[in-house]
Amino acid sequence: MWEFANWRSNDDPTERLRQLRLHIAEVSQHVLGTSTRGLSVTPADPQYLARLEASEDQLRKEVTRPSIARNKLRIRD
Repeated sequence: MWEFANWRSNDDPTERLRQLRLHIAEVSQHVLGTSTRGLSVTPADPQYLARLEASEDQLRKEVTRPSIARNKLRIRD
């Protein structure tokens, strides 16, 4: 049913975030009860969408947080 429901299986955090955002988009359409073609679909649980959005927020912070390893690799002039 969900094309991007396997977003957690990706090892790359940036790609996982991208897939999660796509999954949120597809779930949002089902929460609203419409498809991209304007057809009526079975609505999804709004709590599921809220959990996905919380996961997105947490993952976004993880992806955008500067890592210690990157800071160590900076070359100073």
